[in-house]
Amino acid sequence: MRILEIHLEVNDLEKSLDLYSRLLPHDKITRWIDGSAAALVLKNGTALGLWKKGKKGIHNGRGGEHVHFAFQIEEDELKNTAVLSVTAV
Repeated sequence: MRILEIHLEVNDLEKSLDLYSRLLPHDKITRWIDGSAAALVLKNGTALGLWKKGKKGIHNGRGGEHVHFAFQIEEDELKNTAVLSVTAV
């Protein structure tokens, strides 16, 4: 089993896209034509969708305003990733 997609509602799409694109290894970035959302397609095919606050999708769905998610990054992957801060657990 794997995660197919996660959607987050963000206040600033460009800042959020910049942050996650530097942190997460990805193959491509897809942007909605109207500029209301973007998605990073990660190397394993999972999509991280970033939606401007208030955007509505299929069936009026919204990205979550408070969503928890976690990624496990192996130490050898971490060495090749631009990291802003890391907390060991």
